[in-house]
Amino acid sequence: ADGSPLISKRSNKHTFDVFSFSRRASTKRWAEFVPHKTLTVQCRMWRKGRKIPTTDVCCARTKLETYARSILWPIEDFSAMTSTAAEDFTRLAMDEKKVYPLKNFIKRRHFMGLILYMKRNSVSEDLCVDFLVERGTDYGYSCEITILDANGEIIVSKLEGGRTFMGREIFKFRNLISKSKLISNKNLFLPNDTLLLRCSFKVCSAAISSEIEYCTPNVSSVVEEGDVLDINDPLVYDDKPLEFEKYFFKDVDGNYLADYPFEQKLELDSCNKLCPLRAALRYLHSEATLSDVSLRVGTKLHPVHKNILSSRSPVFKTIFSKDMECNIIEIQEMDENTLCRLLQYIYT
Repeated sequence: ADGSPLISKRSNKHTFDVFSFSRRASTKRWAEFVPHKTLTVQCRMWRKGRKIPTTDVCCARTKLETYARSILWPIEDFSAMTSTAAEDFTRLAMDEKKVYPLKNFIKRRHFMGLILYMKRNSVSEDLCVDFLVERGTDYGYSCEITILDANGEIIVSKLEGGRTFMGREIFKFRNLISKSKLISNKNLFLPNDTLLLRCSFKVCSAAISSEIEYCTPNVSSVVEEGDVLDINDPLVYDDKPLEFEKYFFKDVDGNYLADYPFEQKLELDSCNKLCPLRAALRYLHSEATLSDVSLRVGTKLHPVHKNILSSRSPVFKTIFSKDMECNIIEIQEMDENTLCRLLQYIYT
């Protein structure tokens, strides 16, 4: 790989689907897209309506926790299987389907299983397999079903996958092969009237780590006004990342932070993204749970927590140490966007 883009997409929204390809559709080029099991994505962003004489280049890395398993599933007495016109495997009688409950091979226990049946239409009887994942997990799954002949050679193979998003998911392998084709070469495809399937699974459960490895400030590159993108996000950051620097303690565990770049401060002053404490703080901020004071910029109130702000900021610690007539603090020296950014920093 030489770093040249394989796929490029542009949008003026703050979120969009990056990929216009799937593994199933791009199997032949998969090694090109994901060399050494690593996908590399470059993202360029600009703030619309502003001239940006210099840019920063950051490199981030995320490692995913994945599990893999492969099984062989022999279907004996295959020619005795009856076919059905039903659209849903739940409507099938037990003698119309074969079920393979999968032994759990990931940390969080939930049901996974394979359901095989013959689907009948006006033209043929076709082999179908459903990969069932029970509700309760938000993982990424891929399943490859391969039919093997008596010599272990591949007759046909199909790949399906996606995310479950906490709901029950059925990955459907439709019309893998017709029954007539299998019967026509029975000695090779159905030795001893047994159909042999190889089923390979991969599950991505979570990110093991996700961090910015380095950030190089002020890399020279002039952005033309016609090339800027519109980032429609109320929390888009200003060009001066440390405009509220005085609000933070400069010394953490003996490390003086004043000369660190903003990204390194964030890394040193915050726990890992997978840290439960960080998730709890993020929840407190978003839900305003048990807030005991509010910050006001203009007419808008921002519920916050004295203990959290005092532990992170000497300015707020001084304010909250004094007698307060009411639980609303007027912030005069920054706009709402800057305050939102400050609070986002404090609570992460």
